Amino acid sequence: MLAKHLAEGRQQGDFAPTEKLFGEIGRIMLTQSRDGSSLPSQSIRHSHSEVMPMPRLFLRLVVLVAALTIPSRSFADPISINFDSLSEFDPVTTQLPGLTFSNATVLTSGSSLNDIEFPPHSGQNVIFDDGGPMSIAFSSPVFGVGGFFTYLAPLTLSAYDASSNLIASITSSYLSNLALSGDSGSLPNELLTLTSLAGISSLTISGDSAGGSFVLDDLTFDNTPPVSTPEPTTLVLLGMGLVTAWGVRRRRETEEAVDN
Repeated sequence: MLAKHLAEGRQQGDFAPTEKLFGEIGRIMLTQSRDGSSLPSQSIRHSHSEVMPMPRLFLRLVVLVAALTIPSRSFADPISINFDSLSEFDPVTTQLPGLTFSNATVLTSGSSLNDIEFPPHSGQNVIFDDGGPMSIAFSSPVFGVGGFFTYLAPLTLSAYDASSNLIASITSSYLSNLALSGDSGSLPNELLTLTSLAGISSLTISGDSAGGSFVLDDLTFDNTPPVSTPEPTTLVLLGMGLVTAWGVRRRRETEEAVDN
């Protein structure tokens, strides 16, 4: 796939394959930078004597079990960043609270970004791997992180704990998911996510080793631990316990009625 992009680049003016990321303005500015110019920088309550009828009890049990078996939200209050607060060609480092980026630069739709092949997931701005694998360090561990990626080379996301131990990883579904020339069946803006109860302190996103191989939009992360859902066995025991309690109570009511 990279060879194909290289051939296309040569036909269009000797641009390297990674420059497929850039729109016309971006290519002009990139050319200027190669000539020595600098790129712009910006930046129900019951009485004790009441006995609940059996059908109603079972109905309550069904509702209770159903409620408990609905998967709880894995993460609460996620934080999402679309990079629209930054300026075109900004090197992204520490501008976003709690995050430190490396090898990340802003591109803007309709200008420096080739949005025909790399359409943003939302807004106008995306960031790309500028010069090598992109990394993101979190000031405090997060338990889930993800984003929307459009890429011209296979991606691997690797999550590390505070001791730099690999704790989770995921790879892209395709070799390329560009909007026009991506692999058959692919779509741009593939959602890739990682979760870990150990806490993710940093994330590395690797495409082409030289960079310029993907864009990231709508980065989302959450530093709240996930809420666990009761195991099926626990729910069965709960149901059996409630039925048993109803039976004991019903028998006592019957005995009292006979004695009276």
